[in-house]
Formats: sequence, structure tokens, C-alpha cells
Amino acid sequence: MKISKKRLNILVKDEIEKLFGFPQFTHKDRLIYFSLNQMEKEVAYSHRSLRAKINFILQLGFFKAKNMFFMFDFSTVREDVQHILIQYFPENNEIPADDVPQRTHVSIQKRILDLFGYRLCDQPAKEILQIKAIQLVKVCTKPIYIFKELLNYLENQKIVLPGYSFLQEEVIGKALTNERSRLESAIKEKITPEIKALLKSLLKTENDLYELTVLKKEPKDFSYKEMSLEINKCITVKPLFTFACRFLTDLEISNENIKYYASLVDYYTIYKLNRMSTDIVSVYLLCFVHNRYQRIKDNLINCLISLVRKY
Repeated sequence: MKISKKRLNILVKDEIEKLFGFPQFTHKDRLIYFSLNQMEKEVAYSHRSLRAKINFILQLGFFKAKNMFFMFDFSTVREDVQHILIQYFPENNEIPADDVPQRTHVSIQKRILDLFGYRLCDQPAKEILQIKAIQLVKVCTKPIYIFKELLNYLENQKIVLPGYSFLQEEVIGKALTNERSRLESAIKEKITPEIKALLKSLLKTENDLYELTVLKKEPKDFSYKEMSLEINKCITVKPLFTFACRFLTDLEISNENIKYYASLVDYYTIYKLNRMSTDIVSVYLLCFVHNRYQRIKDNLINCLISLVRKY
């Protein structure tokens, strides 16, 4: 499986539309977003032409709603324009035939940025986003976590929201790909033939049962039989656990990522795991063994506590 060829899904269609889609205002929305304070009125009325005044109020309202700028013409936002005419220019009842020139559109955006203390997400800002994503992916590789943290950063820094595709592919997608490459390179460099063989054995069948399946199974109770099986598991995976502790620490993989990678071993079928990149599956398995070994130890301790209380 090659992640680089698979489109990264972070939000569903409705979520994308809610955050990045062109504002579709109701009458109540227009009363809120096209309401102007004294300073905004002064800037609006400072434009010479009616169409520039309307364009300013439109862009201002859309920016208040989404922290983004949009390209539009008056014909596509007729109801919004009519509301603005009634609210601020009652002496004019006709929508201007021509839209403002592109340079005026951009000039109005600059004035809005000044009003709110915002700045565009230019190339330097985009490079900072990419650096932050690389840092965030080391904390948690869940795409939605990285996405939300980047949105918080943009809002706190008062940077205009860039397009969803840019965040999806150029920022988060690349950060995840880079982290995957880092882990795969580390496996190639640090794994020993003995550890590689032990990891492979987890995905092989013995007596029609995968060793990984046996390892996943929780004890039914604290009986001698069940606890004996837990002890055997513990002995079997001890070399992998010892290696995993050192490997995960050296790579500074966070506890959150260890849990997430371990969960993928439960999420994917063994058939699917066998078809993935051996190196990245090795990372997933090491994280799984790291967590599972500790869980087995907890089961044994709980069994002991139960027996002590009983007798």
C-alpha cells in the first residue's frame, strides 16, 4: 500500500462545505454579517462608486463568516446585494450591471485585512504551516488532530484560511508521508534479523491460527489455564517488547502515536497487513507488542491481587 497514491481524507463533504464553501446566507445571517459598526461604515462609504461600496460590504460579510475571501459577481449573490441596497443605499434599487475590476476587488481585501489585523496565507506563512505539521505529526498522526491544530494556529495568528486542498495534500499529506518515510528508514537501519523474524512470525499461521490472533485474545477469567496462556504470551513477546521499548524511545514516538499505530493492528485484517509495506507494518507491530505486553502484565497483576483478596 502506497499512501502517496491514496487521497488523504480528513473531512467529509458536508464538513468541507461548512468550513470552506461559499457562504449561503439566510435573512438572519445577512442581518448579522452585513451589519456594520461605525469604522466599517466609514470605510464602506469612502469608496467612490456604488459597486465598490457594495463589493466591500459583501467581502466584509463573507470574511466575518469564514475568515476567507471569495471570488464572485453580483449576479450570483443577488439576494445579498439586494439586502445591502435596502439596508444602506435605499435610494438605489437596481443591482449594478458591472462588477468591480479585479484590482479593486484585491484592494478591498487589503482594507478588510487591515480592519481585522489579519494577513494573507502567503508563501512564508505556508512554509510555517508545513513545519508545524511536521512537528504535530510527531505528537499524533491522526489527520483530523493535525488539521484542527493548524486551524487553531491560523486563527490565533490571524492568518486567512488557505484552501482545503492545500491543507489536505501539501501540508498534512506531506507531513504524514515524511513521518512514514522516517519510520521506515529507522526500521531498515535498526532492526536485527532476529527481530525481523519474530515480527514475521506474528503474521504466519501455526495450527490454522495466526500468532497475532493468539496474542490479541484476552483471557476469559483468572483461571490457571487462562493465566498460563498469558504467561506464555509474555515469554514469547518479551524480546520484541525489549526491542520496541528501545526503538520507540530512540525515535521519540509519542505515547499517543504508539496507541494509534497499535490500534491499526486491530483495525486491519492480517491479510491486509501482509499486503502492506513490511517496514511500516513492523512499526505497527512493535507498537502493538509494546502495548499488549503491558496489558498482559496488568492481567497477571490483577490475577494476583484477586487471589490475595480471595485467600
